[in-house]
Amino acid sequence: VNAPEVHLAQWGTAYRLTAINKSKATVEVDVETTDERQGKSGKLSATVQLIDKDGKVAAAAKTAIGSREKKTVTLTVKNPQRWTLERPYLYTLRTVLNAPKTEDNDTSVVSAGLRTLDFSPNKGFALNGEWIKVKGVCVHDDAGVLGVAVPKEVWRRRLAELKDIGVNAIRLSHN
Repeated sequence: VNAPEVHLAQWGTAYRLTAINKSKATVEVDVETTDERQGKSGKLSATVQLIDKDGKVAAAAKTAIGSREKKTVTLTVKNPQRWTLERPYLYTLRTVLNAPKTEDNDTSVVSAGLRTLDFSPNKGFALNGEWIKVKGVCVHDDAGVLGVAVPKEVWRRRLAELKDIGVNAIRLSHN
C-alpha cells in the first residue's frame, strides 16, 4: 500500500508523558508531515486521539498543520490508567492527517503506555515512583527448532514463564 503524496512522516508520530497523577495526565504528541510533491505545500489538519481499552476516546485534539511541518499537540487525560508490571494497561494513540478535498488521508496507530521512569546511580530504577529491582534476562530472537518465524503463542508462553519466575525485563539479542 502506497502512502498518499502528503502523509505523516516515517516515525512522524511520537508521544511523551509530561505529568501524571490520579486525576489527570498530560501527554504531548509530536506530529510531523511530509510532502512528496515538488514545490507544493498546503494546509492540512491532524486529529490526535488517545483511545482506552474499551474503545472510548480518553483525550483528543485537532490542529492545523502544513504539508511539511512538525507540530506538538497536548492531550489531557482524565483519571489516567498507568502502565505497571502487574497491569500493563495500553492506550491506542491514533493520528489522522486530514487532507482537504480528498479522502486520501494518512493514519498512524501506536500503542501508548502512561508511566514514569526514573534512574538514579544510588537508588537504581523506579517505575511510577516505586523503586524496583530489575531482574532481567537476555533472550534470543529465535525459538529453537522453530527458527526466527516464531508464532505469537510461543512468545506468549515464553514470556509468561519468564514472568512466573520473577523476570521483569528482557533484552532481545541479535535481531
